[in-house]
Amino acid sequence: MPIDLPSRFAAAIGALEGAAPALRFELAPPATESDLDVAEATLGYALPPDLHALYLLHNGQSPSGHGLLGGLPFLPLDRALDEWTTWRQYETAAHNGSYSSVPRGAVAETYTHAGWFPIARDGGGNNLAVDMAPGPNGIAGQVITFGRDESDLFAYAPSLIEFLERIVELAVAGRARVSDDADEPYWGIDDAESGWPDYANFASEAAGDIQLSDEEWFATLDADWQAYLVNAKGVADFTRKTKFYAFSNSKSPVPVANLEPLARCTNLREVIIYTRVLDSLHDLPLLPDVRQLYVSTLSNEGIERFGSLRDYNGVLPAGVAPRADHLEPLTRAPALATLRLGPAAYDLRPLGRCAKLRELSIDLHDSEQFSQLAGSRSLTKLHLSAGNINGLIDDLDWEAVAKLRHLTIDQGAISSFDFVAALPRLTALIVDRYEQATEVVCVASIAKLPKIEEVQLEPKRYSGVEGFASTPTLKHFSAGFEAFDVLKDLRPDLPFGSMSGDITDAQHDVWFTWRRATR
Repeated sequence: MPIDLPSRFAAAIGALEGAAPALRFELAPPATESDLDVAEATLGYALPPDLHALYLLHNGQSPSGHGLLGGLPFLPLDRALDEWTTWRQYETAAHNGSYSSVPRGAVAETYTHAGWFPIARDGGGNNLAVDMAPGPNGIAGQVITFGRDESDLFAYAPSLIEFLERIVELAVAGRARVSDDADEPYWGIDDAESGWPDYANFASEAAGDIQLSDEEWFATLDADWQAYLVNAKGVADFTRKTKFYAFSNSKSPVPVANLEPLARCTNLREVIIYTRVLDSLHDLPLLPDVRQLYVSTLSNEGIERFGSLRDYNGVLPAGVAPRADHLEPLTRAPALATLRLGPAAYDLRPLGRCAKLRELSIDLHDSEQFSQLAGSRSLTKLHLSAGNINGLIDDLDWEAVAKLRHLTIDQGAISSFDFVAALPRLTALIVDRYEQATEVVCVASIAKLPKIEEVQLEPKRYSGVEGFASTPTLKHFSAGFEAFDVLKDLRPDLPFGSMSGDITDAQHDVWFTWRRATR
């Protein structure tokens, strides 16, 4: 027997009108089948049956008022199409963020997708959508979040009708807050009490059944963890966490002597623990979906247990020297793309076997250590702190990292930037807090780089600055007033982003006048 979607929607909306009576006056008349045909032709795919049915009942609602979808207004079809079209311009854009599906594999891990049809928006660049291009563990038609602030992509419910019926359950249970203020009428689900948005049931499908109820699990915890959860927001909030931090200045210190309770948090994506020194990563429970892990640890053994790990910082305690094979376990982290290392005498050669390593941040111990990067052929982004080395940065073996595209240098001594000639693929160079080994440092070689787009320099004395007047690829340039003064007349369209260092009032007037004239 076919599911009567119109009746289910009518019943759900009727129940919500009991919580927010004004809602009945804010819903629009129906869309037509013709309207939906045109929309689906534009999209290139059919909308799910339940969304189709809802539009045939109500073509959205007033943008200001009591939002049908948990407090967010249901978008009329034409506005939803406009929103979908707007997002298409960002589909091929480069975004540096890391995106995680909650639960694992339910949502495609990307910034935006043509298969995501917006049904509501929050006014801040974020959307609820029906997902017609789900991940391998997802369901076509599931309700998801995406947008400017959404690095965690939640699958809230397998379908729109189930999403709305879940809202009804919470509202009927008294977990709705309603305001009929004439200037800002509003209703929504109470976050603190209900934990809305609630995705726990759907999440358990991918994460595996949790045998104990929250109450039963809480009873198994030691006194320290029970006290922590009572002082926090309770078990339900804890188990839904996607990020877990333990800092020494935390208002509610985490009982880090026992970290096994973290295994209950099946949606964790980011873990930072600096209040305990781990003997190894085996001290942590199995967290297969964690993408970012920052810990203080004596050993990296056990890292292979974090199969989704992309960003890792395993900090050695002060005064502890690394073992010769300290970085060897990293070769068993299949997804590792970003690594951060402190100032220790690491043997960097194992990094050459980290096939997906793209970004390295390192506090360099000595120049020989830098040469060990020669085998890291996948490395494209390097943040180098060189305050501890004897000698010049320019004398390092830069051919070892010839494939770099983005280089940040922090501290150290430089006599000339001629070393960048060994980095023909470089698109960005950022230099901060370094010492000039000579009175004037030549930057002509930077200006000659064939792909350079961004240059940020300290406010020091340079020669060869005029070369940037004829660097066709340059999109952003930042330096002190002296460099700006050389270039402002040579290149009127100079993409000078910001002024670094102190300037006089007279220099500020020149800078301000130029910016106003060129904007």
